[in-house]
Amino acid sequence: MRKIFSFIKRDFLIDTSYTISFCIRWVGIAISVFMFYYLSGLIGGKGEGYLLKYGGNYFSFVLIGLVAASYLDSAVNGLINSVSREHWSGTLEPLLAVPMKTMGIIFSLGAYNLMMGFLAAGFFLFLGAIFGADFSSANLLSVLVIGLLATVSFLSVGIGAAACIIILKKGDPLAGTLTNLMWLLGGAYFPVTVFPQPLQKLAMFLPSTYVFEGLRLAFLKGYSIGMLQDILVVLAGFAVLLFPLSLFVLKKAIRYTKKRGTIVFA
Repeated sequence: MRKIFSFIKRDFLIDTSYTISFCIRWVGIAISVFMFYYLSGLIGGKGEGYLLKYGGNYFSFVLIGLVAASYLDSAVNGLINSVSREHWSGTLEPLLAVPMKTMGIIFSLGAYNLMMGFLAAGFFLFLGAIFGADFSSANLLSVLVIGLLATVSFLSVGIGAAACIIILKKGDPLAGTLTNLMWLLGGAYFPVTVFPQPLQKLAMFLPSTYVFEGLRLAFLKGYSIGMLQDILVVLAGFAVLLFPLSLFVLKKAIRYTKKRGTIVFA
């Protein structure tokens, strides 16, 4: 744990050393909430039929999507950015030599990003409440369980992308595009049911679809774990499948580069 906290402290000092960038991140969240609040006023009741399942309010609907997307992005792209930074700064090789298990190193690299993603999600909710979003019916236990399963699933995506960086020595813009597609097709900004049938079927194969759906029902309608059973089973399946697979790929990538002596090569 001391090692993990050391990584968190180091990443915090690096992050806050870029003061303007650090502050702009929070300003950007405020702008997003402000923009979607007034967009919801423009939409009015036009999409009420699609939103009835979630309480009929577009602002509350999209706010939960922004909360989830912001947090999950920290699990995927946050880890990718950390590994890329270690590579380009020349510290990846000594980092992989630290007497820690591979999972411990990866978690240490991603811990600060997850923490900041959690704080950003809380800031979204705080601003949303100021603008009138109602979370009085939220089932916090359901939110917690969905959040844990979502973290494992999307951290696994980040681990797989990190393995690609270790082998290819380049950043992974494909991961950013993939996550944006998962937010869009998974229903971060509008219900999946507005899509044509082929895209709705495609959305059923994305873990983001079940995360957004589950969190909205838990936050806005107070669904219990039992009521969310089908969603939780699918998310657990993604987590159980992706996590060991991503660790296997990462270990193979590290072993491959160590054997060839190419870890430090750009």
